[in-house]
Amino acid sequence: MYFFLYLSIFREYTKIESGEQRRQYKADFNKDYREYQTLHQMVERVSQHFEQLEKRLRQEKEGSDAYKVTMVHFISPVQFIV
Repeated sequence: MYFFLYLSIFREYTKIESGEQRRQYKADFNKDYREYQTLHQMVERVSQHFEQLEKRLRQEKEGSDAYKVTMVHFISPVQFIV
């Protein structure tokens, strides 16, 4: 999927050869940048959540009740994402 997105971007955004083309690329970038920032913040929060769960998981003894509860918290968001 990402490969095709990558290819489509290169087809749409060719080498800049004029001032007008540069202005259009910049306008497109600025239009989408806010959405990018929002998505980046969401990914960062999810990443931090998984880092915290992994840290908790490493502190628990494998097979213990606390380990199992932490594992459920660890797996549940993954199932939601997939």
